[in-house]
Amino acid sequence: MQTKFTLFLLATYFAAARAFTMDYYKPSSDVEPEFRNLLESLYSSAENPTSTTDFTDFFTPSGTLIVLSYTAHGPDAIIKLKQILLPPDGHKQWDHLPNITTVYSDTETEKIYDVSGVIRSTYTGGNCSAAYYKSRFTLLKNSDSSTNLDPHSGFLVLYDDYYVYPDYSPTDIPCTTKDPHEKINAIKNTMSSNSLPYSNLFTDQNRL
Repeated sequence: MQTKFTLFLLATYFAAARAFTMDYYKPSSDVEPEFRNLLESLYSSAENPTSTTDFTDFFTPSGTLIVLSYTAHGPDAIIKLKQILLPPDGHKQWDHLPNITTVYSDTETEKIYDVSGVIRSTYTGGNCSAAYYKSRFTLLKNSDSSTNLDPHSGFLVLYDDYYVYPDYSPTDIPCTTKDPHEKINAIKNTMSSNSLPYSNLFTDQNRL
């Protein structure tokens, strides 16, 4: 019982200590202002290690979460994958710093947004490091062809983390870096995206 209570306190602490920020957020002119609120709400739920339905209720009933080569369809599978990435015991904390945001595709039935940024991972004990990510969010449209940007409305078809670099955690980019976007961009620009290794993403020692 004492162990369970301790884990609950850790999870509660990290949920309260999240340092999510939109300070780097830079949307293109065709991105609706309301998308900012949706993204902030989605990341807030994603960063909570104990969130379950308050994360999956962004998705359609058959919605999908993809992290590189790992795919989860439906709420149960999405929660399972999220808990692999961010264990509910609270020993790990995420902080998303979204940056360049554009419209990747826009049709009569859905709209896809592309977001690049930095994710910081902090572990119990204080180790904090950063990684560069790119994600795409596919949202259904309403009957009037407007995009549904209401949080927790069940209109998210796909959350696709299609690019993560470095692919290990902790990385060699400390959170104390003055501008993590600048440092990570300098690193990734020296490499071809096709050469980035993803094989050890889910090893026991190197989960993002």
